[in-house]
Amino acid sequence: MTIKPTRGKYLGRIIPDEKKIGSIHLAKTGKELRRRAKILAVGDSETDRKGKRIKSVASIGNVVYIKKYGGQELKEGLVILQNDDILGKY
Repeated sequence: MTIKPTRGKYLGRIIPDEKKIGSIHLAKTGKELRRRAKILAVGDSETDRKGKRIKSVASIGNVVYIKKYGGQELKEGLVILQNDDILGKY
């Protein structure tokens, strides 16, 4: 199945915030986790009311920080993001 984001949207894969000891993965609990995603696909540029193109915040391959409840979760750790969901690039 191929997913292509629409205008002004991004497709990303959530990067789990955990640490690894040997072959054991330990999820960090008890403190707030930072949500990060790697951008896999970018939709077409969005336009404002006057028809001027709005520059994309991220490009394919960027790792970005996203809002705690930002984006629309899909299966297999995929998420659809908007420009407003992206807090910054890593």
